[in-house]
Amino acid sequence: MKKYFVLFISLVLVSCDTNTVEVSKTAGQWFRPGENQGKPYEIGSDEHVDIVLEVVRGYAEKNPEAMMKHMADTVKFYPADAPGVFDVPFTSADFIVNRQSNWDSLTREIYYIAPLKISGSAEEGWGTVDTAFKETRYLKDGSVEADEFFEKFVLNNNKIMTVLQWSRPAND
Repeated sequence: MKKYFVLFISLVLVSCDTNTVEVSKTAGQWFRPGENQGKPYEIGSDEHVDIVLEVVRGYAEKNPEAMMKHMADTVKFYPADAPGVFDVPFTSADFIVNRQSNWDSLTREIYYIAPLKISGSAEEGWGTVDTAFKETRYLKDGSVEADEFFEKFVLNNNKIMTVLQWSRPAND
């Protein structure tokens, strides 16, 4: 009897078929006029997450080379600390070195990072990555500044094309 029970269980287990189904979840909506107007968002690429993490951490480590390999030759930069948009050349590290020139060091505590893309977008390899973090800057004069940032990175073909920043004083 025991032998038949083991055989029965074995047959049941062998006959079980496990299927994994990938479901695309969409939400939200793009409102700006153009070919993507009205389309929803979906989760984007983990490769884009890795790229943005390397850039965010490279900035905190004052390592412009870690950043530059992921940047387009010219990046549209919307800084939190100045009005307007700037075309920043990333063919050299000058911009980053100059921007960090008053700091001894800085730290970034990342709160979250989330990749998004417009569902069914005609632009393959396009996506955005949103991240929020606390940045603490240790200035050469001994003072300390801390702000919380929200940044949106726009990527195309695994290169960062645009960086948009918003900030507020940190809640300590």
